[in-house]
Amino acid sequence: MQNQAVILNVMKDLPFNGSRWILEILRQAQNDEIKGFAKPSSNHYESWKWTDWLNSHINSIGAVISFNYDLVVEKLFKEFGVKLTPHEMNNESGDIFFTKPHGSINYEVNSSHVNVPKNQYPLTIKIAGIDTPNIEIISDDQLHEPRKTSFLVLPNEYRKKLQWVENAYKHFSLIAQSYSHILFVGLSYWPKDRPEINKIVKGTSKKSTIIEVNTSPQEGFKEYVTELNRAYEFWKSDPEIRA
Repeated sequence: MQNQAVILNVMKDLPFNGSRWILEILRQAQNDEIKGFAKPSSNHYESWKWTDWLNSHINSIGAVISFNYDLVVEKLFKEFGVKLTPHEMNNESGDIFFTKPHGSINYEVNSSHVNVPKNQYPLTIKIAGIDTPNIEIISDDQLHEPRKTSFLVLPNEYRKKLQWVENAYKHFSLIAQSYSHILFVGLSYWPKDRPEINKIVKGTSKKSTIIEVNTSPQEGFKEYVTELNRAYEFWKSDPEIRA
């Protein structure tokens, strides 16, 4: 409820009509809320089973697709000396392909595509519907500074086919042909998510084994995977340490 009160106060001072800018305010509010998780303590990683799994498999991981807005995945891989560089930054990746198709709290407008002054509070510039082939990454110490816009892709926005998202998925579908196992961890397969998840599955090789890791199987996911003639496995929440 506190966020709603803040949003209403901001809306009161902005001369606009229609729902588009309301959506952008909601997007920015969500971005601000997640900033509190930007610098998680690394202490809890030591007792996390996924840390052990990564320790055993770090050299065989070829790609990471994260739907997290926060920086937990990046921080975890950093513990192993691996810097994850988003493909959407310059259409290139490091040793591990990495993309965040739902955006991130450290994404910013690429100044070579959209050149506008840095924002400030109260808001003087309204930016909505940015669709560029690349984004910029800001440093951790800039996370709490005013942003030109928020690069968070909200539920049901995959249908917009944003350039920086589609470019990354196209590249993944090329490199995924050589992968033997694809893990879907904490997968949500409700109707709004299915088109995007299905696109990822379709981009894999028919020789790949699709592994669903969750508290319980998501309705319809196994059926879709097997329908595409991919092998399917289910792990209950925690990774199974295997060679």
